[in-house]
Amino acid sequence: CGMKIATYLINLDGSNDRLASATAQLQQHGIAFERIAAVDGRKFAVEELAIYDKKRALRYMGRDLVGGELGCYMSHIKCAEAFLASNAEIAIVLEDDMQCGYNFLPALIEAAHWLEQNGHGDWQVINFGNQKLKISTPLHAISSNPVGAVLHAAHYFPMTTTGLVWSRTGAAEFLKQTQEHRIFCPVDNFLRYWQTRTGRGYCFAPALVQTTGTGSEIYHVAVRKKHQRAPYYFFSKQARLWHDKYLAMRARRRAKVIL
Repeated sequence: CGMKIATYLINLDGSNDRLASATAQLQQHGIAFERIAAVDGRKFAVEELAIYDKKRALRYMGRDLVGGELGCYMSHIKCAEAFLASNAEIAIVLEDDMQCGYNFLPALIEAAHWLEQNGHGDWQVINFGNQKLKISTPLHAISSNPVGAVLHAAHYFPMTTTGLVWSRTGAAEFLKQTQEHRIFCPVDNFLRYWQTRTGRGYCFAPALVQTTGTGSEIYHVAVRKKHQRAPYYFFSKQARLWHDKYLAMRARRRAKVIL
């Protein structure tokens, strides 16, 4: 294809079964990758992390973050840093609970080429593991994909990080945003917050990769749900959701439908 691609797999030290499963799948499809050791934040003293903005987290999320959420975010930062230190043009980032039934690489390459050639050269990130499509505009039917996937402009960016594709400008801006504003929400929440306002995020329907459904080993959802919720948690969550939906619906009304 002529495009230089770097593929990164986030895997926690000791999660050998997940690494073996992901490795076997990617090798089956001839996809070379680099393992990125996940940041294990479960033992973090969260309040002591300079990268964490506790006050803004309470305002935006209505609760404090747990160390595992910060570790997950920092793992994605490591991937972006590795990508920008390479000479690759795009980066594929996978989490180790991914499950791919076929080679998704041709579809990703086709999507990146199409964006570059059709007025979307400023694209930043593509989510290809999203299971639910919400508030989007269909742009391009992927010809190199056996499941008939369609590339969409993701006005309401999907809340999952199983499979992401970064452009160099997108990865650089992701790091810049984190440095300037620090971490105030989980990485999937941030991608939605950021891309809903930026309008340079894309996704596929249906997804090109699935998840095994085994859940994160970095943090437990049950712990997160009970962790230091503010009295105004419900109102903070609803305000966050409806504001982002309003921005996404406004962007969809302005979008040009190609398909």
